[in-house]
Amino acid sequence: MKLATRPTVFPTLTRLPVAPIKTNNRRKSIIHLLVRSNVSDFARWKPVSDAHLSARQRAGLKEEHLFRNADEPNEVLLLFSVEDVDKAKAFTASDDLRQAMEKAGVSDKPDVYFLK
Repeated sequence: MKLATRPTVFPTLTRLPVAPIKTNNRRKSIIHLLVRSNVSDFARWKPVSDAHLSARQRAGLKEEHLFRNADEPNEVLLLFSVEDVDKAKAFTASDDLRQAMEKAGVSDKPDVYFLK
């Protein structure tokens, strides 16, 4: 018994290049900030983090994603897009952020990475 062959339903796909973001004929690099931290209690940390939104915005940070470790729910990772690297670096070293982290129950020194 011979099985009938089915015609290809989907055509071959071609990968198209993505145009870089340009500003004044120069390629604009998108910088991200990744922060990994342990908190004593996520339910306590989250409202304090939410209340600190305006400070992050003033520092040119836009929260893109909040992740929780599936095995360690009090480990959080935050990914931000960065408008101004210098302002973001000053913010990560600020007393305002340190005080907010203490209030929120951050239980370790966060790992901070600026990514291109």
